[in-house]
Amino acid sequence: MKTGVTTPSRRITADVDSRTPSDAAWRSVSSSSSKTPLEKLTEDELQSWLASVNLSNVMTKLTEHSVTGEVLAICDEVDELQELGISKLHAKLLFKRIADVKANGSYVEIPSPSITGQFFP
Repeated sequence: MKTGVTTPSRRITADVDSRTPSDAAWRSVSSSSSKTPLEKLTEDELQSWLASVNLSNVMTKLTEHSVTGEVLAICDEVDELQELGISKLHAKLLFKRIADVKANGSYVEIPSPSITGQFFP
């Protein structure tokens, strides 16, 4: 969309960046949470989801092995998660969370970051 400012000598126009609900960064700022298919999670969304289900400690192992939401979506056994170096109990818990997501249509609710006096350019 174009907006314009008229000055006595000339008209200045500029493009205004339009955002769509599919833009992950915009989604996270514009609402309190969003739902994203597990297999489509970005690394940041995956990290936010893991933190929201008290499993942020497994993110390091997932990152080391380049595990994405798509990879988690095809996990069929706890052993697959343990092969990544995740402890047995955390692997069981993560597997349960993945099963819960699959049972609810494979959509993950991503909480928005809290905005507390921060400036985002």
